[in-house]
Amino acid sequence: MTDDDAITIAINDVSYPILCGFCEAPIARRAEPDADREEVGCVLCGNWANAQEAGQLAVEFAKADAQLQLNRLARDATKSSSLLTFSGDTEHDRAHRFIVHFNI
Repeated sequence: MTDDDAITIAINDVSYPILCGFCEAPIARRAEPDADREEVGCVLCGNWANAQEAGQLAVEFAKADAQLQLNRLARDATKSSSLLTFSGDTEHDRAHRFIVHFNI
């Protein structure tokens, strides 16, 4: 698969490849592009979905991951303070089928 074949989502006008949430391999198309029936997924572990579902799941992961990244920044900022404390999630609490790696 070339970079032009990569299945991506855009976050703040930057394209990020969608990865398998189980093995973190880039996902690929199973059949010819067809918006209604196109299947995408992981050739290595068999994690397949229609293209729209995979995109939606990757977007949901990205939203959750962005919040967790902000939470980690807040936790780290309050770590050395005796006046401020942080409580909140800093790690994902469930597995995600399709993911993206990005930093806010």
